[in-house]
Amino acid sequence: MRSKIQLYINISIITIILASAGSYAFFKTRDMLSGPELSVNYPKNMMTLSDNSTFVTGVAKNTSYISLNGRPFLIDKEGNFKVKVILPDGYSSLALVARDRFDKEVLKNIELIVRSEKKETEILASSTPAEILVKK
Repeated sequence: MRSKIQLYINISIITIILASAGSYAFFKTRDMLSGPELSVNYPKNMMTLSDNSTFVTGVAKNTSYISLNGRPFLIDKEGNFKVKVILPDGYSSLALVARDRFDKEVLKNIELIVRSEKKETEILASSTPAEILVKK
């Protein structure tokens, strides 16, 4: 009788240890298994900008490689990034790619419209009326 109780106690202890080890392993690897995460704080998709120069900011987690339009850049320890871009007037599309060490990939496309008022006022302020007609 006593040996049967001892056997049940030993099985219970082993079961608890294995369950704890499995839970700990899952907790430590769940981020790696889920793949990279990427969120863009600024600019928002389909945003209209009034300046050709802007910063793309956001957070990337579980990444080993990140790029903007094919150009890699660095992130800080918390995963924050801030990348300066210069965009032409009109429509622009930015492709933000994050990849983890298992080659899982996340792609975020950001479509922007740039309407730079600065260029028009510079032309008007520095040109004669005849030059303005030629430049348009």
